[in-house]
Amino acid sequence: MKKILIIRFTSLGDLVTLEPTFRAFREFFKDSEITFLTSGVGKGLFADSGYFDEFIIHKNFLETVSCLKNKEYDLVINLQCNRPSHFINLLISKKKTINKSFNLFQKMFGIKVHSKSAAEMIKLSGFDEKSVDEYFKKDKGFIKLPTSKSKLFTKNNEKKVIAISTGTSERWLSKKWGLDNYSNLIVKLI
Repeated sequence: MKKILIIRFTSLGDLVTLEPTFRAFREFFKDSEITFLTSGVGKGLFADSGYFDEFIIHKNFLETVSCLKNKEYDLVINLQCNRPSHFINLLISKKKTINKSFNLFQKMFGIKVHSKSAAEMIKLSGFDEKSVDEYFKKDKGFIKLPTSKSKLFTKNNEKKVIAISTGTSERWLSKKWGLDNYSNLIVKLI
């Protein structure tokens, strides 16, 4: 059994759009123990998905490294590819790393690189091209967030439910849309 660590801390929108990637990783690494190093948002979003066997919440660099220092991984898949994720990866025990984009050297020197697709990362981990290509031809990459129907519907009320996320990270205040805009959108949807 392989032990795999997937790193992706932020952000909600990025985490949502990675769902087809996480689903593909679980499909190809069926018998592996997959740990997800993420934020509380990432754990909340994927806790019921079955894609991950363990969640480690990244709060700060030192706490994360301390938590990971006694673990050994066969494969680290770094989807974050920022300096903290590279330094964490540098300080943990692993056999192989696959970076979605920049490695540490490229990040530090601003060298532009191609961002890898889920299929490319899976191929780099050792799966044959034919089986990977066949999977991605069948799976169109639609986002399928795991939900329990019981959470969304009551027994006698089979109405559609629309969820609206009104918040952003404190770091991205420029992405805030404003209460009036959300109120107008909700009125139009009703």
